[in-house]
Amino acid sequence: MGRYTTGIGRYASELCYALRRTDPTLELWLLNPYPDTAMPWFADFSNRRLSGVATLPGVLTRGHTELARAAHALQLDIVHDPCGVGPFLSLRHGVHRVLTVHDAIPLVAPQWHPVLTRLVFRTLVAWSPYTTDAVLTTSRSAQRDLVHHIAGLASRLVVAPPGTRWPSDGELAMRRADAERAKGAGELPARYLLAVGNQDPRKNTARLFAAFRQVRTGQPDVALVLAGPDTWGRRSALAAGTPDGVHHFGYLPDAQLATVYAGAAGVVFPSLYEGFGQPALEGMAHGVPVVTSNRSSLPELTGDAALLVNPEDVDALARAMVRVLTDHGLAQRLAVQGRRRAERFSWDATAATILNLYRALVG
Repeated sequence: MGRYTTGIGRYASELCYALRRTDPTLELWLLNPYPDTAMPWFADFSNRRLSGVATLPGVLTRGHTELARAAHALQLDIVHDPCGVGPFLSLRHGVHRVLTVHDAIPLVAPQWHPVLTRLVFRTLVAWSPYTTDAVLTTSRSAQRDLVHHIAGLASRLVVAPPGTRWPSDGELAMRRADAERAKGAGELPARYLLAVGNQDPRKNTARLFAAFRQVRTGQPDVALVLAGPDTWGRRSALAAGTPDGVHHFGYLPDAQLATVYAGAAGVVFPSLYEGFGQPALEGMAHGVPVVTSNRSSLPELTGDAALLVNPEDVDALARAMVRVLTDHGLAQRLAVQGRRRAERFSWDATAATILNLYRALVG
């Protein structure tokens, strides 16, 4: 979160702005482990520096005492950890503790996570029925999995789906015009499918590449654009071999990413497991047909506004990608239904749910 905003950082920053819009009287402090960051989010709110907790090992060893000191010094009523860790063991009595756990992946499929993350879920997250006053999660699917794996959590668990930046019709038209200019300048492929994310193993990049190879046999002019930070997962996927027609854009700032969404012929998100599925929601918000998985939270998120496929079936994935490229009636229907469905997911609605929780805790 200190260099650029993705995933949990996006959740935390958008939630802060939405909380302030929803209740301007709420006093918000960022307990900031990145004091040297240039990100505007940190400058827009009151900050207190936390020392030595910019990495997960630091959070585990120093986070408990750092949070306790900050809560005492600032006289906080609530400490909310949006990062899914919950270093709350040293907090004094009377400080209400809220934890957001975005998914149950380290419990459902631990092989997809490093040892430290698995340790957090087997200890601090597993202890959350006893160390927190409330736990938030992002979907009913995640809720079911967390309740299944963590005894005693059900009574503390609240579902508050994240929102998205839903562009107006006018904003979307401008983004599409920007995308057309970028295509004319050679900065974007003329016709492309878009995959957004960090490409760790559960993002299913190897099967996406295999499906895209099939797509290219009948649609040789179509490209596949990958947008997301350069992580170990992406490097591992690329080492397995990249098909012709794949373009790696890396991390894109918000405005550029919105343009790339708007210019896409389709968004492909064949993840093996999600707690929510932000790229699918963002694709729908930008009026782009979405192909995604028929498992975990994704059917709940997309409803009938996306093509759902078995993410382990390469042939089915390829067929769905071809359909959004060639069946213009289907693509238009998905684009319209997706826009309509995505409009339901606002950050202000997320903030309202969480504010109600805060008020119930404080009394």
